Amino acid sequence: MAPSSEACRTVRPLELSHDMVVELLLEGPRLLGLGAVTCRGVPLRSGDLPLYPCFATPEGICYREFRNPSISQLEDQTILQVEAVGRWQTQTERLNSHWGIVRTAKDYLHPGEEFCDVLEWVFQPAVLALEEAEFVGMRYHYRFRGAEGRRIRRLEEMATWELGGSADDNTLIQRCYYTSEKHEVDLRREISYHSGGEKKGAAVGDWAFQYSLRWGGSIAPYDFLANAQGTLVRGYERPAFIRSWLCKEAGDNHLATFDEHFGALSESFETVGTFVGFAPARPGRSRTEMRNLWTAVHQHYTDEARAYAGTVANPIEPIISIDWIEPRNYHALWDMADRYLARMAALACRVVYIGPVWDSEYTRSGSRSACAVHEWQVPPEYGGMEGLQYFVRKAHEHGMLCILWCGGLFVGEGGNDFVKAHRDWVARYPNGRAFGSGYDAMVSFNLRNPEAYAYVRDRCKQILEESGADGYFWDSHVDAWFEPIDAVDGTFQPQFEEAMRLTAELQRMSKYLCVEAQSPFVQMMVGSPTGLAMLEGCEYANYDRHLGSHDWLDRPDAALIYYRYFAYGGGIRFAWTVLDRIEADPELAAAVRQTNLDIVAARPYMGKRRLLEGDPGVEWTSADGHAQVFFSFGESRYQPARRPVRVQSLTTGENVETDPEGGFQAQVRQTYLIHLQSE
Repeated sequence: MAPSSEACRTVRPLELSHDMVVELLLEGPRLLGLGAVTCRGVPLRSGDLPLYPCFATPEGICYREFRNPSISQLEDQTILQVEAVGRWQTQTERLNSHWGIVRTAKDYLHPGEEFCDVLEWVFQPAVLALEEAEFVGMRYHYRFRGAEGRRIRRLEEMATWELGGSADDNTLIQRCYYTSEKHEVDLRREISYHSGGEKKGAAVGDWAFQYSLRWGGSIAPYDFLANAQGTLVRGYERPAFIRSWLCKEAGDNHLATFDEHFGALSESFETVGTFVGFAPARPGRSRTEMRNLWTAVHQHYTDEARAYAGTVANPIEPIISIDWIEPRNYHALWDMADRYLARMAALACRVVYIGPVWDSEYTRSGSRSACAVHEWQVPPEYGGMEGLQYFVRKAHEHGMLCILWCGGLFVGEGGNDFVKAHRDWVARYPNGRAFGSGYDAMVSFNLRNPEAYAYVRDRCKQILEESGADGYFWDSHVDAWFEPIDAVDGTFQPQFEEAMRLTAELQRMSKYLCVEAQSPFVQMMVGSPTGLAMLEGCEYANYDRHLGSHDWLDRPDAALIYYRYFAYGGGIRFAWTVLDRIEADPELAAAVRQTNLDIVAARPYMGKRRLLEGDPGVEWTSADGHAQVFFSFGESRYQPARRPVRVQSLTTGENVETDPEGGFQAQVRQTYLIHLQSE
């Protein structure tokens, strides 16, 4: 679509329920996109950059021009219908993904040819009611109807969202981890922000963005923007394969969003609904109150995702890992069990994660990656299945669960007899190239193939039965399982639904299932095997991730850092390589052990989290509302919101005396169970 002159633009307001007004940007018969959006008189986005979709057929017909809009009403739906004009050529866009079109010879043979199809924007009033706030707004989605033979499989939405009409003074709290830039950032005009981090994925179109969600985006559950006026939440009505990426360039006052909706190739393509809601803030709202609202929004979308997927919340467990075992002497697993498990148990670790323990490029040559698996068989270099059975048995004798590294990545078909023999089990790009989630010479399973799905499920179950292990840490959970698209049958159907179903089946067969990266379905954990980097906050702790830096053991408050992450509700593991350093400091070792014991004792009461002003600690209320847990970060008086019946220190086991108002003096790194009076 040729650049338009702002002087020629007209604005047509579209009034929806809940005082939501969406402006349509018009230029003659053309609809440029959505302009300003306001709710209760508060701008949710500025109107100078249009919000519009872009989509294309596999043959190279690109739709980015819309004209002759008409509006109709069907019950509570407001339907904006336009002609979607397709042309053979497309401009080169910074935000085109690897599923985007390429120029063809038809650009030049038929430069003026047009194709007219139908696009509908469907708007409905919507409310997200939480105990902490009510977000009112709208839900909208797209419907494309193409003429016979004109089909699409994905739709990109280019947009910006700015509370107050400018990203200045907006605070963004993101919904996933990996780099610190993804967590909480105060946006200012001079701030440059990329949801993939400043280093990895900053150059749009690079290797990482082209082939992996890992650095270039996430499976989007929601976005959260806040300022003094209130809070904007932009979420999705159900889990779906929606690649999401956010960006703000220095000097700009827009927060750009890029959502890529995937579906089966169809003449009638429909996206999942996007919810946009606003909740006003009380005057003088603090950052702590804002973070508590983020907690509630995060928990809502997590609960919704788990209900849809059929998964349940895992209990938080103190996890320690043994990564990247050196293949040696056919006794590696025996040696690791005898040398380390008792020491881990002495720190009250509850889960030991081990792996990868499979036949791989690493065991065969000592080079390349242990993730480049040939088949899920324990090689003799580690001790075979007998060695794994010994390791698991010893872990159980020490009172720990044992979970195994696993992943969806096999070494490429060029060097793997198993993959060669099951070529149709491999996920592939439309051009037939094996999909490897951006990892060179590796492939992922196509879970839409029933035989491939059954193999993964049954082999995982067989491994647990043979070894006695208790579950898995599933590496590359998003980019190797949720991202692949089945291009074999010509529909280009995402395997997102199958990946969710497999996750639920894996959880049911496991006593503990943990996954890497950006997944709301079960407990997340960091996948990197770097020793000191294992103290990482996921889920609730993501905005305070800097606590778990690589040098946490060098800091004088190392014990408090460890304690704080459990208090926030983050998923943690640390590597076996730091055992020597922890044991060399008896006070630190005792503190780590006590924290591990505290979290196990406290977690039955950790239903709803509340952060406190000044960060003296973290308060959790049980699901039934009859008890609270307080994790104390220092020596200070703590006053429960409701008068306690009894207060007990879970750290010492002693009862705690309260003052006439029901408060008590808390001690650093002590955890308190507060039995409450009925309301």
